[in-house]
Amino acid sequence: MNGFLVAQDNSTIVYRLSDVSDCAFPCKVCSAGNGVSTGICLGCYSSAVTNSYLLSNARCVSACTNATYQSTTANICLPCPVSCISCSSSTICSNCSNNYYLFNQSCLTDCPSGWYPLTITQACSSCTAPCLSCSSPSQCRSCVTGFSLFNSTTCVTSCPTGYLAQVVNGSSFCFACLSPCL
Repeated sequence: MNGFLVAQDNSTIVYRLSDVSDCAFPCKVCSAGNGVSTGICLGCYSSAVTNSYLLSNARCVSACTNATYQSTTANICLPCPVSCISCSSSTICSNCSNNYYLFNQSCLTDCPSGWYPLTITQACSSCTAPCLSCSSPSQCRSCVTGFSLFNSTTCVTSCPTGYLAQVVNGSSFCFACLSPCL
């Protein structure tokens, strides 16, 4: 191997390679076991003329791939949170994995109150007023104050004839009258 020893422990020898390299370009520093290059890249070439290469999963790449993002402190790609397909940092997701929904740049398993999961985009979408919580744009689960839930789908200001508004657990619902009702 052409180069000089940088570090060594019981199982790995790390060489910084000179002009002739056993590491494949753009790998600048690679590990070697028993003096033979293993192809495990530990550092990448960079220059002011060309774009810097980034270390990602023991390889040098020109850009981070899905599920990774570029570190702000080193020329390496770091993994996104498990729930993210793509991200720009450990806390900012832009696309979510299956069974997760994007909400305020985070991937959640359930959308918060006032929002519902839109499976086509894998994002949380806001409920339409006067819905307080919903399962789709036309399917209210509860209503804001001053409205009652009718037929388990629609928020109304007053229940229709034959129905009476009743509050249950802080939410108002329209229930069918059992006896003559005014």
